[in-house]
Amino acid sequence: MPIRRRLSLSIAAVSSLSALCTGLAIGAETEVIYTEIITHPSSLAPGMLDLGGNPVEARFTALFDIAISHDGTQWIIRADTDLDTTFDQVLLLGSGPCGSPLAQDGQPVPGSTTGELWDFFDTDYPASFNENGDIAFSGRARPSTSIKEKIIKIVGGVPTLFATESTPVTGLVDVPANPTGDELIGNSVGSVSFLNDGRVFFGNTPIQNCSSLRYPALFLDTESFMQSGVSTIDFETWDNFGFGDCGMAPDGLNWYALGDTENPDTTLDRIFAVNNIKIMQENTLLGDTGITAADTFFCRMIANGDWFARGDDTADNDWALKGNADTYTLIAKTGDPITTGAGENWGAVFSAFHGNSVGDWVLAGNTTNADTNLDNVLVLNGTDIVLREGDPVDLNGNGQFDDDVFIGATTLTGSAVTPNDLLITDDGVIYVIVLLRNAANVNLGDAFLRVDLGKAPCTGDLVADGTVNVLDLLALIATWGATGGQADLNGDCTVNIADLLLLIAAWGTCP
Repeated sequence: MPIRRRLSLSIAAVSSLSALCTGLAIGAETEVIYTEIITHPSSLAPGMLDLGGNPVEARFTALFDIAISHDGTQWIIRADTDLDTTFDQVLLLGSGPCGSPLAQDGQPVPGSTTGELWDFFDTDYPASFNENGDIAFSGRARPSTSIKEKIIKIVGGVPTLFATESTPVTGLVDVPANPTGDELIGNSVGSVSFLNDGRVFFGNTPIQNCSSLRYPALFLDTESFMQSGVSTIDFETWDNFGFGDCGMAPDGLNWYALGDTENPDTTLDRIFAVNNIKIMQENTLLGDTGITAADTFFCRMIANGDWFARGDDTADNDWALKGNADTYTLIAKTGDPITTGAGENWGAVFSAFHGNSVGDWVLAGNTTNADTNLDNVLVLNGTDIVLREGDPVDLNGNGQFDDDVFIGATTLTGSAVTPNDLLITDDGVIYVIVLLRNAANVNLGDAFLRVDLGKAPCTGDLVADGTVNVLDLLALIATWGATGGQADLNGDCTVNIADLLLLIAAWGTCP
């Protein structure tokens, strides 16, 4: 069952920051969806199977890589469990606080004719949604054969095998000494983006029957879209594409890529581009921001073509940009106040950055707070602190902070939010993976949280028209018995009579 709490600064945080910070933590309802606390029910991985297809108890040992549907109603997370390594990894598909396996290590690969089983799922992009709510993802199959990398489409809930390692691809140009036209998908796929028209954008390396000077490449379905050693940008030629660092909006009109060029000066060859227009070039001024950029670490693009990127400068200080096409705005940089008018400033590390299509953005990173147990924050729109290192967590849901569980920060990255695991929906719900600790600063593992900023429709208003009425009743009945979802009003992961009673109690105009 989800655990709900009202977020606020801890007593220690308030005491430490009262003279520093004018933007305090906003009220936000938070649900602990999953944790790695092995002794707590929140670490139980739902729906796991053994190699015989039988239900088996499993506990999370690692939570990483999250994705969200464009309408904000569904999420996907990649996770490891304490099961044997032959069936321990899983992709979970969920809504609100409830999830179930989308695909599991050790289970059959859809569409396979040779009895292949999943081995692992590709990193960074656990999966991609199009605006129809359909899903695409990639992973590796076993036993090890010449056809083991897979790309799966799930349309209308039905999975099909779209492409595999050794699937022919077109439109590539090999070196003159080699024949062109015989190229095949190789054994590493990344950056999968699912388009509304059913096409799949992805990156691949190595490419079979192709010179290493001519891969990796980006593909749109099985046709070359951009190719290393061939495709140009300004007066340079692309030399490499970052794996998990490229993507395309679901309408197919906008795309982005991180990578390198064949610039002979290797201190200038690292670039970040949108629609094949350079946004950042290594050791070059970042537009009119006054920042000399060193690298871009991360970018994501949402359905309307807006993109969110973060990176660092030549002094190892960080920056965050929000843009659309080649137009962008500097959102924050090291040394800026974390909130308007605050005396606490951003430190040198931004760990995660994302935004939605209605103008909201969320940024996580360290700060100049002298107390290193309180110097990590998650900030909304530069005005409000949503989470701070040191905030207590009501793990058992009894309304008291008596569980000895707090938001922590890693000694490796100095970040409370794990790198890039941060998303925000248009209706103001944040999905984030954070580190947990106890009062003695002992690491308790990660937690996957759902933070509702209070912008969502009122209880029972399932069609979001400002009134709870017969339309909402019909919407609830249409999903009766479902595992979670928008109609699961009490968050117990089943749509049933309890949710119906809550909807009836809320009948009428929303407050």
